[in-house]
Amino acid sequence: MKEEISPAPSVFAALPKGAGFWAQAWSHFRRDGAAMAGLAMVAVLFALAFGSHLIANSKPLLMKYHGRIYAPAFGDYPLVGGLLLPSDSALLDYQILKNRQAARDAGIAWGILPLIPYSPHEQDLDAVLRAPSGEHFLGTDDLGRDVASRMVHGA
Repeated sequence: MKEEISPAPSVFAALPKGAGFWAQAWSHFRRDGAAMAGLAMVAVLFALAFGSHLIANSKPLLMKYHGRIYAPAFGDYPLVGGLLLPSDSALLDYQILKNRQAARDAGIAWGILPLIPYSPHEQDLDAVLRAPSGEHFLGTDDLGRDVASRMVHGA
């Protein structure tokens, strides 16, 4: 007597009959924890790369200069009634914001700096090969550039 062999159960058996290929593939992908962790990692790296300009930059995100509000990280233009207008703020040294009195003397009432207030290309020869500290989270390289800023922009 010949014994019948039943086929193995399909991983896509739970999907409705009309589900297309991509619906089935996505359903299978969602069940795999490692695949979802990888997708989350790629999404975080994409967001970091897309927003690196807002995380590590030597220009303030917002500042008040001579009574007007500017957003230098987005361009050297003041926000006037929702419109961007060119101005003389493009000539400012934004590192002056680290010294409150010098900033006030220059006409800057306040400013909001990014999390890492250094450009990836900004060199500080007084800070060559510094160890990690409160000022430079991951230290500096041989040209005095902030390593954390360079890593964020390298993503």
